[in-house]
Amino acid sequence: MKLSPRPPMRRGAGRAAWGAALAALACAVPVAVHATSAADAAQPVASRKVTGCPTTTNTTGGNGTTTPTPGNTATPTPTPTPGNTATPTPTPTPTPTPVLPISSVRITQANLKSGEATPKFLSDLSKVFSNCPDFVTFNEVPYRADDLLAPTGYDLFRTPGQYTGASPVVWRTDRWTAINRGTTMISNKRGRERGQHVEWGIRYANWVTVRSNDGKQMVSMVATHIAPKNSITAKLMGPSIQRLGALVGGLSSMGPVFVGGDFNVHYRAKDYPRAGLTAAGLTPSYDVYGSYLPTGDHHGATIDYVFMRPAASFSVLEQATTELYSDHDALSVVLSMPATTSGQTPVSFAPGTSVNDPTSTSSASRRSVARTVRAAVHNTTSGAAIRLSTAQLSDRAIAAQLRRAHRLGVTVKVVSGSATPTKAEQALVAELGTRRTARSWIVFRPSKFTASTTPTSMLVNRTGATTYLVLTANRPLTTAMARDLAAARMSTTSDNYAATLRTFGKLAKR
Repeated sequence: MKLSPRPPMRRGAGRAAWGAALAALACAVPVAVHATSAADAAQPVASRKVTGCPTTTNTTGGNGTTTPTPGNTATPTPTPTPGNTATPTPTPTPTPTPVLPISSVRITQANLKSGEATPKFLSDLSKVFSNCPDFVTFNEVPYRADDLLAPTGYDLFRTPGQYTGASPVVWRTDRWTAINRGTTMISNKRGRERGQHVEWGIRYANWVTVRSNDGKQMVSMVATHIAPKNSITAKLMGPSIQRLGALVGGLSSMGPVFVGGDFNVHYRAKDYPRAGLTAAGLTPSYDVYGSYLPTGDHHGATIDYVFMRPAASFSVLEQATTELYSDHDALSVVLSMPATTSGQTPVSFAPGTSVNDPTSTSSASRRSVARTVRAAVHNTTSGAAIRLSTAQLSDRAIAAQLRRAHRLGVTVKVVSGSATPTKAEQALVAELGTRRTARSWIVFRPSKFTASTTPTSMLVNRTGATTYLVLTANRPLTTAMARDLAAARMSTTSDNYAATLRTFGKLAKR
């Protein structure tokens, strides 16, 4: 499996910077690099696919799907007749097209076999995008060109890396605006059987949270690929579903969650992980629709899925497969959409990485990392403890959440690297004080923040449904975070919490 790095933003000069920032985050998990196969490397840019979807208006037909508007259909200008001087007709003021709620979404899951010859791959892509899906989840495409996987009218997210980039998530930009995105490890079992070129046990999920253009609907789309079973991966299904469930649980606080992917287990097999999926709140479209169908050249097995949470909010309007050159069919599912969506409680935080998009027109997307920090503080309750170290704290919204938490009975301890306190920090001094013998405090240790010090590190022993949360970010908590490429990594293990707590204690000492 291979890699084709791509930033989840406008194509252009920002790509290299984005790829470098995300690649640095991927270094925490071992990533092997293999040579590119000729089939994957020989992808002419000139063959980039352009869909008819980008010019669609948000006008729904009787079945709830959008009606494409031809992109280059102009009214011909009449040829003037000599001798006839007509009075110019004033140009009418165009009436803005109302933004209507999205009444249905089409999700396509497509495993495009690694190493497939380029002509066959391009043919498969054409079929995947032929019905203008809202979301596409890909598998086995880490080396495929991003401009092919996300043609005009679409955007894509994946973290660079041989394994992290294998399952990107793609969404339509004329209907949805991304406000958060990230990558989560699903399994990390090292080893290869004889003859294997990749480590089957290393798997990731890439995800995006999007908001509809009318602002009333918010959903998350997750792309993943569960490891097939062999002597090394035989016991990975249960833990993989648990990690996926933790991710989905965290995303569900923003609204409904969809998951697409190759799960490498037949829908009717005895080892289908129904109990684990039910515990994660994930329901396959096959359950809702009442029937299932083969999804490729696997002896009639059904191994590709689209899941939803919560299932009660949706009905399956359409479910079909499309034959591809790949050994998997494309699975396309159309779901009804409620006019408005809401998140589920209690809030939880899943391990993984999330990133912002400083070039986005959406404030929520630019400030997604800061919003995650605020959410972790906001969901603490009396008796909890927050320990925050940051090179500088000038984000007043985060400081306000810390003051609120303190007033609710949360222990708040802050170590700042500021030589001169910012206004946000001055407000915390007034609220918390600076005596380290007190229950809560803020202290300033500029000499402790060197080039090797993590710019931001926050420990929360209990927030929402999550315990032992450790959140680290590659930027200090300043307003500039929204203008820079910022990324946050979260973990929820007691061992990492204890190790980070020791580091915090050393920073706090004079």
